[in-house]
Amino acid sequence: MADVKISQLPTILGIDNSHFFVVSDGITTSKVALSTISGFINPVLEYLVVGGGGGPGAYSPGGGGAGGFRSGSISNLTPGTVYDVVVGAGGAKGAYVVYQYSNAGQSGGNSRFGSVIASGGGGGGGGWQGAGCGQRATSGGSGGGGGGYWSPGGCTSNDSGAAGNSGGYTPSEGNSGGSGANLWAGAGGGAGGAGQSASANYPTFSVANGGIGKASSITGTPTYYAGGGAGQNGTGGLGGGGTYAEGQYDGVPNTGGGGSGTGAGGSGIVVVAYPGISSRVTITGVGATTDLVSRPGFVVHRFLTVGNSTLTWNG
Repeated sequence: MADVKISQLPTILGIDNSHFFVVSDGITTSKVALSTISGFINPVLEYLVVGGGGGPGAYSPGGGGAGGFRSGSISNLTPGTVYDVVVGAGGAKGAYVVYQYSNAGQSGGNSRFGSVIASGGGGGGGGWQGAGCGQRATSGGSGGGGGGYWSPGGCTSNDSGAAGNSGGYTPSEGNSGGSGANLWAGAGGGAGGAGQSASANYPTFSVANGGIGKASSITGTPTYYAGGGAGQNGTGGLGGGGTYAEGQYDGVPNTGGGGSGTGAGGSGIVVVAYPGISSRVTITGVGATTDLVSRPGFVVHRFLTVGNSTLTWNG
């Protein structure tokens, strides 16, 4: 694994004719906007943390809930502080055996930056399929959608969507999943809205769309994350939710989108940004890539690979 480390802190060399500061860390030279130069003196580190998306249930499957979405910033940074970084995995689809059982999807894994934790998305509920009730949807960053049931067999109490914001955070990290109906399943919740409940009972056609995610501009480009997985015949929530209607069942990797149909939840992501150049941090561990282009005056690190890393603030 490679370290990102430059020991010499940035030096201001001058101002160019475009009114950018020209700075150097002794190895590379960069331009920094005048509006961001104060960040060298009183830096603020921004973060985005998204948990892994939940997997869909089995047999008339409820959509997986999106991973939790948390963002903010840290000021008064102390040189030598080490932040643990964890990217959560997406949850797998629930297992079933015909006329025996129908399980809920697996929850996604938590993601973390320092003390900030984004919960993994809840698993979608399993549908009723002959011998007993499917498992209920589970709560998470956003909750899984309820599985479909068959009214002659009962189990209507198992069709409810699960709650979101399992971490109990303010502002909320996510929303609840939608409820299932007779043979139709509900959708998983997203960071920006609840998953839709099944719109009708069989044989009437039903659509349940995943809850919308939330946008972040931490990379310099507004991007949606943490969309809920679709219920049957629905579309995944904006932000990487799996789509049942088009057969794109998996949640999109590194969005925390919930899974749908026969897919799995998308992995989470951690993003940090700070003014200046990369000498300000040391990164060790898996999956750190650096974006130096899309946000002038800032360094943006995107942690994409599931697993553990550390980021040390050098000052």
